[in-house]
Amino acid sequence: MDSREGRVILAALLFGVAPILVSAAGPCAAAIAFTVGLLIGTTAAFA
Repeated sequence: MDSREGRVILAALLFGVAPILVSAAGPCAAAIAFTVGLLIGTTAAFA
């Protein structure tokens, strides 16, 4: 695993936790936005 993969995994973990925190503290729309951003980000990272 090189450093780029490590950063991608770390980002995925952070963005995976973020919508849980947001949905607990704020509107569901924010959690959906984080989830969509995560999907786009991981797709771009592995494309």
